[in-house]
Amino acid sequence: MRPRSIAAKIILAQTALLAVALAVSAAAALALMNRYLRDSARESVRDTARMVDNIISRDTRQAALFSRLIAEDYRVKVVLEDMSRGLPFDDKALRAHLSAELDSLSADFLSVAAADGVVFVHEDRVPVERADRAVLDNEPLFLSPAFRECAAARRQAVGVEPVYPRTMAVVAMAPVKGPDGDTLGFVRLGYRLDQRFVSEVRDVTDTHVAVRRRGVFVASTLPGLRGAAAESDALRRDYFTQESLIRNSGREAAVLITATPREPARRAMRNTALVALAVGLSVFALSVIGGERMARILVRPLDRLMHGVLRIESGDLDTTIPAAGDDEIGRLSQSFNRMTESLRARDEELRSSRDQLIESGKLAAVGELAAGVAHEIGNPLAAISGYIQLLKQSPGDERTAHYLEEMEKEAGFIDAIIRELLDFSRPSRTGDERVPLNGVVEEALRMLSFHKALRGVRVSSEPDPSSPEVTGSRKELLQAVLNITLNAAQAVKGDGEVRLRVGTGPDHAPPGRAAIFISDTGPGVPQDEIKKIFDPFYTTRRGGTGLGLSITYRIVQRHGGEISVLQQPGPGAVFRILLPLADSAAID
Repeated sequence: MRPRSIAAKIILAQTALLAVALAVSAAAALALMNRYLRDSARESVRDTARMVDNIISRDTRQAALFSRLIAEDYRVKVVLEDMSRGLPFDDKALRAHLSAELDSLSADFLSVAAADGVVFVHEDRVPVERADRAVLDNEPLFLSPAFRECAAARRQAVGVEPVYPRTMAVVAMAPVKGPDGDTLGFVRLGYRLDQRFVSEVRDVTDTHVAVRRRGVFVASTLPGLRGAAAESDALRRDYFTQESLIRNSGREAAVLITATPREPARRAMRNTALVALAVGLSVFALSVIGGERMARILVRPLDRLMHGVLRIESGDLDTTIPAAGDDEIGRLSQSFNRMTESLRARDEELRSSRDQLIESGKLAAVGELAAGVAHEIGNPLAAISGYIQLLKQSPGDERTAHYLEEMEKEAGFIDAIIRELLDFSRPSRTGDERVPLNGVVEEALRMLSFHKALRGVRVSSEPDPSSPEVTGSRKELLQAVLNITLNAAQAVKGDGEVRLRVGTGPDHAPPGRAAIFISDTGPGVPQDEIKKIFDPFYTTRRGGTGLGLSITYRIVQRHGGEISVLQQPGPGAVFRILLPLADSAAID
């Protein structure tokens, strides 16, 4: 799977989750908003209904108080006494007095009836048409529940009841009593629940109000309901409504309907939905853009990790991944680098083990062959050398003596090869003496000082101040240094420099080891021949046996060390022998 596919899946999953979250949030917000608006509207109509109920209660108390005051008024009593005696009375003066009282009491109407319950003086705060005034000035009150209660009990009565013309009112009825306690007449004071009343409530509360009695709307601010005999379907569809009873002596007198339009709530819902949609789309777009970038940031380390795995799969164990951050991906990158380092170490160990096994096999095979060849050739060669000595003792010409001399040299050369073969094939132990490396180098240079190969060669040495010591065989280590130094001298061919140096510490050798460096200014070792120079019988020098470096390799290996050719710029070669120090050596 490509990293881009991973990023695309992350973006798709994030987009889907974001879309679901926005949809759920928008639905929840709209539901809450709808519920809030609905509850707010219903609370508004309930508050209006409570306010109307409080107004009715207030008007009831005021009507009761004011009706008693008017019933005790001297002028009213005088007029009613004159009526009861059949004397003439001044109704105009009474009208003026009642009109003045209405203005001071803020009542809607005030009537005075005779003892028979027929009104003879009626005053309204609002202008009354002529036909209605004629009725109101002669209205019989016997249909009024308050009047019947007042007349029967001869005490004040209050209630909410219908009044002429076709409206409801808060009515208080008080008896007017004469000096001897008899009833001279009645005073009726009231506050109408008419169109003016509901309009004033609408203006204050911004809520529609309607009063319905026996299915007929006697007052209403709702369009089309005043005077209607039934509610329209539009009322329930277009308004939040609440009905409450207006009671009179515990019985239903009328129904108060409060209503507020649904359209503002619907409009607010639409506006809220549009705002939520705009905000949601903006958040969605910004989140998608930000999510895409975040996905790329998250996938980029995975991309590097994947490419690293592919490079390791192709065999490149030097691959490392930069670990950015301390999150899971950073720790995964660090684990990946540790894994590649472990794989690289194991690969090097396996290669080293494989090379050692191959070399050991080759050396073992060559050793067996060398031992057999040396044994089979040694005895005939000894006989040939004996016969040559005998022939040299016999008299002969000069040519014969020359031939015998050459034969003796060649036999000696063969004998030297046989001895090297025997040394190469002979398994020996290194010993356990402490050998100072500075002394080994000095002794090797002393032994080679008279060798013909070092004539004209500049030889120098640099001992280590710490005088490192190793455990092993002084003779074998001396032979190893002699072999490499002699090869270096032969490489410069009498015109160059050979340098021997002993070193310890981090600049020269790994911890717990000492190094002997033997360098020369010769032509160096070609890159393709470095792995072959320690093989038996491999040589690039004419007349060489190819066993010197192989013997040196086995000596160093037996001492638990390593020998290698170091790469350096320019001509020349540097051989490095690493040996365990005496205090940390593990000798095979």
